[in-house]
Amino acid sequence: MKQATSRDIPKPGKKKQPAAQPDEEKRPLFRAQILRLAACNYFPALDEGVKELIDSLIRVSHGDQDHAERIVNRALQNSPNCPTPYGFEVVASEVPRVTAPRGCEKCEGTGFHYVTKLTRDPITGDSYEADCQERCDCELGRFLAAREVERKQMERSA
Repeated sequence: MKQATSRDIPKPGKKKQPAAQPDEEKRPLFRAQILRLAACNYFPALDEGVKELIDSLIRVSHGDQDHAERIVNRALQNSPNCPTPYGFEVVASEVPRVTAPRGCEKCEGTGFHYVTKLTRDPITGDSYEADCQERCDCELGRFLAAREVERKQMERSA
């Protein structure tokens, strides 16, 4: 059994601070995401159940509103039933937390830009210019290239 130390004993006049709660200003935004699930089967009828879902969504999304929205989108796509708090953990594990950076003017936010390449027809051997897409060298293009490498590695390992 662990011995109590002087740090464990509260000092007179000082109250122990409760665990840090998510920013109360953000709670309505997470509540709005949870209420999108109201049309699902087994949506909680009691406010306590809705509060548990909100707390769970905040926890699994790490307080990131964009990630929370993507989690709810995936939950709506996957099942007609409202997820449980554990269900949010499962769905969150399928949804990447990282969002893509913005593109540049060259790629206009797509991560690709057009180039004209000299191409040879494999049958006739004639050369001609063709408009092609290449991955842009901006932050978005590099991000997409890295994600593609990750995806291919996952496909090989599966």
